[in-house]
Amino acid sequence: MASASCDRAESRSKDCDRPACHHRGLQLLPNHCQLRPATAKDLWPIRRLVLSAKLDPTQIRWPQFWVIEHQSQVIACGQLREFPGAQELGSLVVDAAWRGQGIGKHLVKALMEQSSQPLYLECVGQRLQNF
Repeated sequence: MASASCDRAESRSKDCDRPACHHRGLQLLPNHCQLRPATAKDLWPIRRLVLSAKLDPTQIRWPQFWVIEHQSQVIACGQLREFPGAQELGSLVVDAAWRGQGIGKHLVKALMEQSSQPLYLECVGQRLQNF
């Protein structure tokens, strides 16, 4: 597993000395981390993350997922599940070694931006207090 102590990326707008993500209200991802839509090759890394969080793996549909990767390893995932007239944020997991760095927040905001219908979130048990 890659080290969780990456430096923060420092991309800046030419009109402002603040990080470019400041203008979109997003926290920067750690250096060398990338947010992207999932591909078929991400199915097993997504499954591993979902199982590590003790979530139901039967509803994994990789085309509905976005992932955050670091050095070609998937370290976070989230699904925008499709329902008639609505969507649901699901299977949101950040690898334990990467928690506390804003990765989950970045992923949720990206999924919210991708939604095209009313959006729902179901939290199980005590997890709501951590969301």
